[in-house]
Amino acid sequence: MDSISATTKSYENERRLTHEFQNQIIVIRGMIEDGVDHDQIAAYLDQVAHSTSTGSLSISTNRLAADVLLNQKYLAAVQKEIDFQVRLDDLSCFSLPDNALVVLLSNLIDNAIEACEKDSLRKERKIVIKISVSDTDCILSVENTVAKPVEIHENTVATTKQNPERHGFGMKNIAAIVEAYDGYYTLRCNNNIFQFAAVFPGPQKERIA
Repeated sequence: MDSISATTKSYENERRLTHEFQNQIIVIRGMIEDGVDHDQIAAYLDQVAHSTSTGSLSISTNRLAADVLLNQKYLAAVQKEIDFQVRLDDLSCFSLPDNALVVLLSNLIDNAIEACEKDSLRKERKIVIKISVSDTDCILSVENTVAKPVEIHENTVATTKQNPERHGFGMKNIAAIVEAYDGYYTLRCNNNIFQFAAVFPGPQKERIA
């Protein structure tokens, strides 16, 4: 439901921006026809550019599936008043195929959003996603604030939910993806910041293999 809501909001926002942009084009054309000073037109264009770039996240990593997912999760997080930050390289050479990358990211981000929602007392609830790609390594990291320290045992999070055998599938999916693509991951929690970090072989290592 969060994904559906985020997608709907994104579509409505794009329609609104398109309508506004058409009106702005009409105004700018009128300014040109009336011989308005170039500096005034340039200043107006700066205002238009600023107004259309705020309030939405436009990600371009050369991996369409990842971009769509991240935009949806961004909107879902913003609706819950969670600060959502990304620091991403070009992902065209990231060693996972689209379906695996989507499963990995969606489970990680869903877990992070759920953890932030539980932290109702913290003023700053934050998720930070970092992905770097080099010839030898692909590194993916997701950090999020937590309400209290997370108990980690043998690289696994101890669930606090009732009927634990019915939960934890998100982390199992994550571990399965990492193992399937010859990666490894670590978990840690310091100063109420939980972090997942995984390393996969880079494109150069794959070619050598």
